[in-house]
Amino acid sequence: MTPRLPLHTLILFSLLAAGFGEPGHAAETGFTPIFDGQTLAGWNKGSGDGVRPKYRGGKWTVQDGAIVGCQDPPLIGSFLQTDKKYENFELLIDVNPDWGCDSGVFLRTNDKGQCIQIFLDYLPDGNIGFLYGQSTGGYTSMPWTLEAVMEGDNVVGVRAVDRYDGVAVDGLLYSAKADEFNKVWKHGEFNTLRIRCEGKQPRITTWVNGVKMMEMDGSTFRARDLAGMRKGDLKAPSAWDQAKVLEVTSGNGTIALQVHPGPRWNGVQRYKNIQIKELP
Repeated sequence: MTPRLPLHTLILFSLLAAGFGEPGHAAETGFTPIFDGQTLAGWNKGSGDGVRPKYRGGKWTVQDGAIVGCQDPPLIGSFLQTDKKYENFELLIDVNPDWGCDSGVFLRTNDKGQCIQIFLDYLPDGNIGFLYGQSTGGYTSMPWTLEAVMEGDNVVGVRAVDRYDGVAVDGLLYSAKADEFNKVWKHGEFNTLRIRCEGKQPRITTWVNGVKMMEMDGSTFRARDLAGMRKGDLKAPSAWDQAKVLEVTSGNGTIALQVHPGPRWNGVQRYKNIQIKELP
């Protein structure tokens, strides 16, 4: 008869399979894995009555220890969300998007997919780590945007380019410059995104590979809507309405991963080593 392995050994094997045994990806004290590295247990594809048709497709699989998301034809996306709801938390997630993917991490998501989104827009004029109001006002904080570094017809890297001062224009408490992102981002590899979300305001802070990108406080945030941002109108009115955001999200909700519908998609987005620490 094959001997039964001790429980602590089984847990260790599970963590190694999820990728936590790799250098630089060790589980931090107080954090709990919410993706087992092998299945989508604990996650579900958003399918509530209010989910728009263009978000009712998308493909989600597990490959090489990572959740992989891509579109369904014709240009249909979706969001994959945790079964559990979270209010105050710190999240660690490793991401490796193909260039051309429009994705994001949804915070305090309701059953319609309405939420506060952290950008994972890895495409021309995209951004990593700042904020967008996904059906909660369209407020957009994108002080720098991305462009490809080309060799012939091949994308061999990306660089961020400053567009405006995120503190002065969006009311952020902190806004990293493009060069700070450029120094730490690794094109074609997994990069660690850390997100801290707490309070009813809320207060949200993000880091990429340990370098702080952004910090906002809902009581002072004042980002313009997407149209105003794209027009470069620095004096456009704020689209952030703290009371309405709280009403829509109820101050808590699921954490979700996005595959954006429409033409802003090329390839796959990968997520792994997803860990969370709930805060008081």
